[in-house]
Amino acid sequence: MSPRPTKTIITCDYFFADYDTNKLFWVDAFDHLGASDLDGQGRTSFLHDSLRAPFGVVTYGDDVYWIQRKEPASVERTNKNTPGRVETVVTTAETPAGLLVPASLSLLHVHPRRENLGEMLT
Repeated sequence: MSPRPTKTIITCDYFFADYDTNKLFWVDAFDHLGASDLDGQGRTSFLHDSLRAPFGVVTYGDDVYWIQRKEPASVERTNKNTPGRVETVVTTAETPAGLLVPASLSLLHVHPRRENLGEMLT
């Protein structure tokens, strides 16, 4: 009997498809930020030592953004094409519920409370 082809499946907590670069970005429970082609090939993992319980991930322009849940909670970013230098965008008392990047706006919006998320979407 011939062995069946297998695929490696990665475990990620949050991912974001960036159609400008045809890349898939993700963060996982191992405090990694990673990227691959949209079909999962060409995987790379970076910023292993810079993340603290990452939550959510989005791209906007040349940057990739994520939430750091460990206190103090913050939104961080790095260049998506040449990751390395991490910049804190905002530090918050409460962990944000998520990141939204409306395509029609030139502004990254961090929504701080989950119960108010419905207000933003209406």
